[in-house]
Amino acid sequence: MTGVQDYENKALISVSKSKEEGENYHGVPVPEVPYGFTRLDVKMGFNYFQRLGPNKTRHMSIWNTDPKIDYMPAFFMNYMMTSVLYANMTNLIAFSEGLNDPE
Repeated sequence: MTGVQDYENKALISVSKSKEEGENYHGVPVPEVPYGFTRLDVKMGFNYFQRLGPNKTRHMSIWNTDPKIDYMPAFFMNYMMTSVLYANMTNLIAFSEGLNDPE
């Protein structure tokens, strides 16, 4: 993962992608995928955070992924993505509540 600050717009963009088994991420080896599981492959992921005010932030998230599954019904994909995104946003909100105002 890497990122860039956009000082003019009071924003930050982070860029990330998957690591393969056997690779290291800052010295931590990527674990093997357990039997019966499939690891989602993130080709490229972006998060954009822009400070709009003392209690307001714009967040945009774009992900190009490969679930490595030949077929998945649309209703199931929609359910899974809604569940994953809801969990991510809930965790992001909980984490951000502990941060101090930068100004």
